[in-house]
Amino acid sequence: MLETSRLIIAPLKIEEAEAFYEMLTNNFNRIKESFPKTSSANTSLADSRKYIQEKIVEFENKTFFSFGICLKEENKLIGQLAIKNIDWSIPKGELGYFIDQTYEGKGIVTEALQKVIHYAFTDLKMNKLFLRTLLDNVASQKVAEKNGFIKEGILRKEFKSGNNKLEDVIYYARLNPNI
Repeated sequence: MLETSRLIIAPLKIEEAEAFYEMLTNNFNRIKESFPKTSSANTSLADSRKYIQEKIVEFENKTFFSFGICLKEENKLIGQLAIKNIDWSIPKGELGYFIDQTYEGKGIVTEALQKVIHYAFTDLKMNKLFLRTLLDNVASQKVAEKNGFIKEGILRKEFKSGNNKLEDVIYYARLNPNI
């Protein structure tokens, strides 16, 4: 478990399936475009239970690290942050994150990301973290830059969105300063 003054960032738990499903349902139109696999894997509460169980196993196997973002004040799951597409031969991983629209613009993702970056570099000994944002996702680009990521370029037709359209993405990366 990772913690800040207002957040708990912890591996998703099966007990959070209902809250996770509700969060995805309430934000479906926003999330489906950027997280098509997550949204299509969570079309019912039963699906969310199965999804979280898979993420627990992947966390244990160190192939996918899925964290829930909880606001302490409300004791409520409000987002997800993941280290995915891991290549242990480098070692590197991709960061992905989303938050309930009610909590956007409050610095929560930036704060949670700082903790997960520290965990990835210190505990997991990763050399590189990267993330990709759609060209029009200015908020996510600001989060990346606030967390020390450098824009390395635009990858053309790199991502298939929820509407099956191939999208260009901005590729950001950050190297572990201790390696």
